[in-house]
Amino acid sequence: MGLGTLTDCLSALKFHVFEQQSISMTELLSALDADFAGEERLRQMLLNRTPRYGNDDDTADDLMRQAFEAYYQAVDGRPTPRRRVSH
Repeated sequence: MGLGTLTDCLSALKFHVFEQQSISMTELLSALDADFAGEERLRQMLLNRTPRYGNDDDTADDLMRQAFEAYYQAVDGRPTPRRRVSH
């Protein structure tokens, strides 16, 4: 879990919902809500036909960089639990 998992989730959304339009956001949310019960074909498509972080895929790697940059911007300069300011 972590940045790789977040990247893979964003990649699945970008690739399947917005670029390929192989599934609608409504269908994806419904399958997620049901924990993919009765949606094995969709689950396999998301697992096996999605650009993944760590597989030398520029699309997924770019999403990781964007996610990390957004995180960094959110925490940069804020105090840590020990009251140190992060840089």
